[in-house]
Amino acid sequence: MHDALDGMLAPLADGDRYSEFLAIQHAARLPIEDWFDAEIDVLRPPSQTGLIATDLAMLRVGPSRNSPRFCPQSSAEAIGIAWVLAGSSLGNRVILRRRKAYDGGMATCFLADDAMPSFWNALRPRLERPANERDAECALAGARRTFEHFISVAGDNTSKLAA
Repeated sequence: MHDALDGMLAPLADGDRYSEFLAIQHAARLPIEDWFDAEIDVLRPPSQTGLIATDLAMLRVGPSRNSPRFCPQSSAEAIGIAWVLAGSSLGNRVILRRRKAYDGGMATCFLADDAMPSFWNALRPRLERPANERDAECALAGARRTFEHFISVAGDNTSKLAA
């Protein structure tokens, strides 16, 4: 699933389609952040949508107003969801280097933010601990649900932009 999502987003992150990449990130992350705000007190990744909105404003693009709902089956999926969001910060650092080479790093508040990589470093020991079968299944379900959500948002947004 990661490869499928990367294949959809990587071409947008470079060059002139960067605002599309950011719009997809915002549309996908907003309902996930809303879910964490409503449901989860622990394992909450740092909010990124404000940073993305700032970047979009710098590019004179508004964030999407159409974000699909994000509905995990249980709060036990939170660690898998957090894993996907936090792990994405590793790829964001690669994109940041490419953006700096392309345009000096304009509108990269989201990519350059240190909060998510710090969260990733704090989350890793928990991810590396052995888990019972139920917890592992819930974590995997949360990760899959998050990837599916991002893929759906990316597909919806790229098809609308191509039309």
